[in-house]
Amino acid sequence: MRLTKGMLLRVRGAAGTVVVCLEGTVWLTEEGDLSDHFLEGGHRHRIAGNGVVVLEALHNARLQMQPPNGSRYTRLTERAADRVDTSSVSA
Repeated sequence: MRLTKGMLLRVRGAAGTVVVCLEGTVWLTEEGDLSDHFLEGGHRHRIAGNGVVVLEALHNARLQMQPPNGSRYTRLTERAADRVDTSSVSA
């Protein structure tokens, strides 16, 4: 999935999913985790819980969401795509 600079992606219920940044730079924050994470091309982060995870593209980015074993990739991708929030992106 591609995110343009400034675009936000909010995901819920994705414990165990690995977010892989294929290119660009993404800021990631996860409910219950006091640390912020910055992913650049080649970096990954495993989502620990089922709370809200927010990602913001600091530069144009391409991500891959790898669900945990036994989960349905299509359902997760549809859920993530439904949560793309572009309201904070200025024109």
